[in-house]
Amino acid sequence: MRPCAAWASWSSGWTKSYEDAAVRELVEELGVGVPVRFLFTFLCQAGVSPVWFGVHEALIAEPLAPDPSEIGWHAWLTEPELWKLVDRGPFVPAGRHALRRYLGHSAA
Repeated sequence: MRPCAAWASWSSGWTKSYEDAAVRELVEELGVGVPVRFLFTFLCQAGVSPVWFGVHEALIAEPLAPDPSEIGWHAWLTEPELWKLVDRGPFVPAGRHALRRYLGHSAA
């Protein structure tokens, strides 16, 4: 089993909860239906506009079936490989913030 951090934001009432949004996004984007565990929320003020995000984690034991219209690239990475990718290239600001907080690093 591999851990996977998943996050989603829905402040306009599209879903009943952050958990519902995270489960829905895992199904829509990665083709896996697994339970998620809520971790924390945060207000991201970087990017287009301020938005609240809920961060969750899930254990995924089944094969991924990414939707190519949703996911441009995916891979299992070691933590050092992930940091290299996050720190050197374009990365969604909220995703960078959530990942740093999830892994216990201070926000950049």
